[in-house]
Amino acid sequence: MKDELASFVADFDLTLDDDERELWRLEQIQARADVQADLFGIAVREARLALGMTQVQLAEKSGVQQREISRIEKCIANPTLKTVDKVMRALNGQVVFSFNDSPALATALTVAPLKATA
Repeated sequence: MKDELASFVADFDLTLDDDERELWRLEQIQARADVQADLFGIAVREARLALGMTQVQLAEKSGVQQREISRIEKCIANPTLKTVDKVMRALNGQVVFSFNDSPALATALTVAPLKATA
């Protein structure tokens, strides 16, 4: 199956001119960004619930409006890196992104606890 997919992609690529190829590449980048935003929303909800926090409590601690926390958790927001940082600090964690061209995005985002500083 993997070989068939690779063959299809190679054949598909040959039928595109340079502008179409660039547009397709940009669409793939946007699709990966959307998946990462969805993974972030899921991670935020799971971390918040694990800490026994409400969305209101997370909003107060992070300085991000509760409405935006809700949108993030529903995977309908596209948060800025500043918002991501605020939310993760409030959850006592950090986000580790992996930027690569791999279509396997299941591990594109992980939530790791912050290490204590001396």
